[in-house]
Amino acid sequence: MHPPGSTVYVETYGWRNDTESTHSQLDTWLYRERMVADTVERQTLVMLEFAVTINAIASWYAKRRARPRSLAA
Repeated sequence: MHPPGSTVYVETYGWRNDTESTHSQLDTWLYRERMVADTVERQTLVMLEFAVTINAIASWYAKRRARPRSLAA
């Protein structure tokens, strides 16, 4: 644990909610909240697929928010 006010604490304090949210998404994404792969290699592939999917969604969302809004909209 890092004491409140320390540099590490200040830089990482808000990450817990994001991490818990991502873990919840992963549990929901898996079949009945269980890993369906039966080997280490397949489990790794499932996790990589999840990470790529989450990053693609985050990238799309960030680009969408960065677009200037037209005055007519």
